[in-house]
Amino acid sequence: MGRRGLAAAGIAVLAIAWAAWLAAIPIVAADRPDGATLLGTAATYQVGSIICHQRPDRSFHIGGVQTPVCARCLGLYGGAAVGAMVGIGWGRRRSRGLEQSRMRLSMLRIILLVAAVPTVALWALEHASVLGVTNLARFTGALPLGAAVAWFVVAWVAGARFDDNSARAIH
Repeated sequence: MGRRGLAAAGIAVLAIAWAAWLAAIPIVAADRPDGATLLGTAATYQVGSIICHQRPDRSFHIGGVQTPVCARCLGLYGGAAVGAMVGIGWGRRRSRGLEQSRMRLSMLRIILLVAAVPTVALWALEHASVLGVTNLARFTGALPLGAAVAWFVVAWVAGARFDDNSARAIH
């Protein structure tokens, strides 16, 4: 595995670890709120506060403890973990020269836009007070966007080139 492959694998591992940690930390916090565990828990919630509003009514509660990010953010990160794994697979196919791993930039744009539709639609309906959106809907709606963005980033880091100037876009 080359440097690009290692970098892509590193990003994938971080995406998976972060999503798993965000889901696990409430359980850890409820079980052992002392010492190093308390420090790790506090740090996670502090980082979460930088990237998320952390509203209790828009967050899941596991074991009676609120997750460090809201349901929508948790969906983005969960989707990113899945998308990163797909990106690794894409990079492996690319390194073997398989034609199926070739994609034009215009197709990538369409994929990213379609993946954003559930998140944007739910957000708009929620903020227009047209629809009461549950945390499960926020989480589920964000999964495709997180997956698509992480897939693209990992594939790009692995060496994929997205280009509309040729019929063979990824080399």
